[in-house]
Amino acid sequence: MFADVKGHFDSIIKGKASTAINYTVTFPNEGKYDQVRLEVYNDQGKEIPLLSDGIDLETNKSENHITVKGRTIIPQSLKEKTSYLEIHQKVALHEKNQFVTLEQQTPIKIQSDRQNLSVTVEIMKLKKGNFTVDFQVNHGI
Repeated sequence: MFADVKGHFDSIIKGKASTAINYTVTFPNEGKYDQVRLEVYNDQGKEIPLLSDGIDLETNKSENHITVKGRTIIPQSLKEKTSYLEIHQKVALHEKNQFVTLEQQTPIKIQSDRQNLSVTVEIMKLKKGNFTVDFQVNHGI
C-alpha cells in the first residue's frame, strides 16, 4: 500500500455465481477521493477480470483519517480454473486538477503535492486543428 494508506482483507465470500472480497482501507484525510483497486491473478500468474471493483459499502471519517469498507466481485466462471487466487491492492491517488493554457511559455512543470511525480511540458503546438504536446515525466527518469 501507498504511504499512509493501510488496508486489510476482512472476508472472502464464495457464492454460486460469484465470489466477493471484502476489505477495509484507511486513508489520510487528504486522500478522501483516493480509491483502492484490486488486481487478481490465478495460479499461473494470469490476471482475472473482475465483475465489479471498488464498491464502497461504508465510509467513516475521523479527525485524521477516512476508513472505507469496500468490496470486489469475481465472477465464479472465471475463477473455477485455478487452485488459488493472488490478490494485489493498488491505490489510485486523487490529485487536484492543474491546468496549462496554450498561451503559457514552455517549459511548464506540473508537480504532484502527494508523491514524488512531475510532468514537464516542453512544447505545445496547435497546427491545422491538431494539438501536439512533448513532455517528460520525472525529468525522463
